[in-house]
Amino acid sequence: MFKTQFRVLILTMKIVITLSILLIVNTAYGQHKPHKNRLSNEDSDWANGDARRFFRKNYKRQDHQCFAGKISVPGNEIYKYNEDIIIVHDTTEASQYMFEKGILHSGLFGGGQQVAERPDINSMSANQKALYGLTRTDTLYIGDITELPFLSKSAKIKRFRFLLFRIGLANPTEYYFELTNPLFKSTDPPAEFIKGATLTFFKQYSILI
Repeated sequence: MFKTQFRVLILTMKIVITLSILLIVNTAYGQHKPHKNRLSNEDSDWANGDARRFFRKNYKRQDHQCFAGKISVPGNEIYKYNEDIIIVHDTTEASQYMFEKGILHSGLFGGGQQVAERPDINSMSANQKALYGLTRTDTLYIGDITELPFLSKSAKIKRFRFLLFRIGLANPTEYYFELTNPLFKSTDPPAEFIKGATLTFFKQYSILI
């Protein structure tokens, strides 16, 4: 009798442990899966609707100037604006032009801030170090630049989104922006659009968790 009860207890414990492991794995996977689908599956009604709602609620035409300082390209997909650096992953010819000509640049993220030297960083409290890492703009990483054709019916306007990764922040921040070229015609080569485009909207959406 005792042996039977013991076997049942052991079996029950094994089942509980197995279910717990499956629950943990499923939770961890589920936390990442929505964001991947959200950014990569442009046919998703949810993702498209989310972008439409954002522009409907927040859109107001802006007029941003191209970067007026020194722009250099010290390496592949590396763009330097005075002393600030943006590293862009998986660029296309169009996105390269955006950064080379300063349509998108570090100043849009508060660039030009003084970088603390190592002795200054060592003297900071834990909270100060965390805040400093979140506000650093001397080196930024950008990826997943995606055009959103469903957001514009005009050939003269193109809307995009991308992810920004900051030093000291584990999760990326999603941004939306709009380019306008009033002289572009639908019969023109697509590559010509970006050459005459200006940044007419730029706004942070949210941090992806």
